[in-house]
Amino acid sequence: MAAISKSSFRFINLSPIWSAIELIGGMREEQKRDFRSSNLWRGSKSTHIISVAGEMIAAFMLKMQMDASLRIDGDVGYDLPDGTDVKTASYWPPILKHPVNSKKWPKYFALVYFDEKTKRGCLVGKVTKESLRNGKKRKFRDDGPMNYTMEMDDIIRDGINGGEKRNK
Repeated sequence: MAAISKSSFRFINLSPIWSAIELIGGMREEQKRDFRSSNLWRGSKSTHIISVAGEMIAAFMLKMQMDASLRIDGDVGYDLPDGTDVKTASYWPPILKHPVNSKKWPKYFALVYFDEKTKRGCLVGKVTKESLRNGKKRKFRDDGPMNYTMEMDDIIRDGINGGEKRNK
């Protein structure tokens, strides 16, 4: 299938609220610093900041409220009030992934692409947990977990409340 262009998506500029995103992300990083389950895949200074940016974009595009509160035991397995867990990727084309052996399986997954240099991102799409579980299984690192994955084409084809593609 042909590559999907970034210009097909509606991008949200988070520059005007970047200081708030850094504040919320920094508070999450500090709270989770010693948690065994904390996955600081971008290093100790930006993993949660990128996640907060993705949650803000998904909440805006899906017309929902983002929950920025801190919970000592972590979140309830989803980020948005309808049971959507937001996954944010900083590479193009983004891939939706969730560990096969995860104990938390929300109703929906939303994939957001975020470019940290421009502080702009877009909602690629939203799928049900059943759609993701029907995706391909893949490991991204030899020592990493097996993940269910969906590529952009599959998310756009199978998605609900899609990525607001402008050129339909």
